[in-house]
Amino acid sequence: MISSGEIRIDEVSRRFRVYPKDARTLKELIVTRGRGRGEDVWALSGVSLHAQPGEAVGVIGVGTLGALAITLLALHSPSRIVAFGVRDEELEFAQRLGATDIHLAGDGTPEAQELDLVVETAGAAAAVASGAPPQVDTLVDAIRKHRATTWHWQRVQGKPRSPAGFAERRTTDIAGLTALRDLWRKRSGRLRARATRPPHKAAWRCIHRYEGAWDDPNAPYYGGLQMDLGFQRAYGRYLLRRKGTANRWSRGEQMWTAERALRAGRGFYPWPVTAHRCGLI
Repeated sequence: MISSGEIRIDEVSRRFRVYPKDARTLKELIVTRGRGRGEDVWALSGVSLHAQPGEAVGVIGVGTLGALAITLLALHSPSRIVAFGVRDEELEFAQRLGATDIHLAGDGTPEAQELDLVVETAGAAAAVASGAPPQVDTLVDAIRKHRATTWHWQRVQGKPRSPAGFAERRTTDIAGLTALRDLWRKRSGRLRARATRPPHKAAWRCIHRYEGAWDDPNAPYYGGLQMDLGFQRAYGRYLLRRKGTANRWSRGEQMWTAERALRAGRGFYPWPVTAHRCGLI
């Protein structure tokens, strides 16, 4: 019999099938249609929760299921809800849901918190149990961010994409991940700096002075260099597909698209009047 105010969950399991993002070989791409072999991940496995009013409950992992557990427990009003996670952002989210205490994984085990009950979900559970440092996830996030920035500006500037081995998917070694982060951070930093200094920046700024606002959305010409859709498709297809018309691009992205047209042999002739006024033709 369930007493008044008690929350009771018995032997709950939840499994997800996770597929790799990229096919590793041509054979795998053809046979599996690019999806790769799936791997079963158990978010919950045989979890039981019997919470009495006034008990202190710890929730390890603040993903979808952890958030649900915290929400239920907050409605149930135990004396304490202690959330363990691997990122500051998810712990702040847990607090908004009703957690009374938050702890980064590795800062202390649930047993040290004098809890009456511990609920483990996927994600942070392994980090707390093994004592794995939370900076692993921070490093992986930084690697992905800097790599994405690097590839973005390489596309915009017409440079070949730097190869990646995605080593962060196969290791939790702090030294190795730190070196990988530093490598991609250095690459992205160089490209961001170059993005602000296109070779003919003075020329583009002069043309812009006679054309339109950088965020001019009025068809048929868009942005600070008044590019029509044909021009954008020819020299800025990636940005057009990713962001929309040129008025949505940054100033650097607009000028680098013009640089690509210049390198392709168009020169400054797509802007015959303003380029003449600037002494470019």
